[in-house]
Amino acid sequence: MVFVTFMYGMFIPVLFPVCLMGLFIFYIVEMAALAYWYREPPKLDGQLDLKATNLLKFALIPFFMFGYWALGNA
Repeated sequence: MVFVTFMYGMFIPVLFPVCLMGLFIFYIVEMAALAYWYREPPKLDGQLDLKATNLLKFALIPFFMFGYWALGNA
């Protein structure tokens, strides 16, 4: 969701609030699932969080490439 938003956000700016709302809903559903449906939390360490955070740095590359093309195209 974040990569698609950053890739096409310069063309369709409404994607940024839609992505924010989607991430918020995803967070709420995951917290509710963890609290009510899962018996015990999965045995995960912080390694998965670090990998996901490091991967999000690469979302800026298509954002700037497509943004330059969208704003520079006459």
